[in-house]
Amino acid sequence: MGKTLDSTLRFNGTSRVGTVGAAAVALTAVGANIFDVRIVSGGNCWYNTTGTATAGAGSIYLPAGVVEYIHVSPGVVISFIQDGAATGTFNMAEMTR
Repeated sequence: MGKTLDSTLRFNGTSRVGTVGAAAVALTAVGANIFDVRIVSGGNCWYNTTGTATAGAGSIYLPAGVVEYIHVSPGVVISFIQDGAATGTFNMAEMTR
């Protein structure tokens, strides 16, 4: 059974975009009082909320076009890196309740 989306989440108007490439990229820190973000990538990639993303162990795989909502702490920095030769853009949107 899958999880259901929390319908109380709303986009707060703040988003960040980065280019997925061979080197890890870190987005600007999540804002104060932000505990949930929506992420999606135009290319297969790996992301990390506790350090620098690496392709493989220690990071989380995100297939191209898949939208994920993740719970974060205010000030967390999300890092991402391409999987193989996949490129595209990585988008993170801050969500509020």
